[in-house]
Amino acid sequence: MKFCPQCGQRLVGLDLEEKQEYIYQSESPVKERKWFDRRKARTGVGRFVQLIGFIIWLGCGLATCVLIFGLIADAVGTWLAVIGFIFFPALFGLAPLIYWIITGTFPLLYLILWLAGWGAMLIVLLGSRITGEE
Repeated sequence: MKFCPQCGQRLVGLDLEEKQEYIYQSESPVKERKWFDRRKARTGVGRFVQLIGFIIWLGCGLATCVLIFGLIADAVGTWLAVIGFIFFPALFGLAPLIYWIITGTFPLLYLILWLAGWGAMLIVLLGSRITGEE
C-alpha cells in the first residue's frame, strides 16, 4: 500500500518502485464442482443408503456364490470349487453363464438374484455421492 487506508497520508519508508502483487479476494468464494470432495461430509442419508446397498449386495452376492460353488462342486468336484475361491470376482460376474452351461437350463430366478447384487453395488455407489454442506 502506498497510502494509509484510514487517513490517506502517503506512507514513507517503502520502496515504491518495487512491484507489488495484489490478490483480489471476492466476498463469496467460487465453489469448484468435483466428483468427490473430501471437505464435504457425507450425510446420514448417504451413509444409510450405502449401508442398505451393502447389506443387499452382501446377501445377494453370498447367495449367488454359495449356489454357484455348490453347483461347481457337484459337477466337477470339491477341489475345483475350492480353487474357484481364488477367482471369486470372476465367478460372481459369470455365475449365470456358468449355471447355464452346467445345467443346460436358463437360470431366470438365479439371474434375478445376480442382477439384484449388481444393482446393490450401484446403490452403494450412489449413496457415496450424497454429500452434505461443507
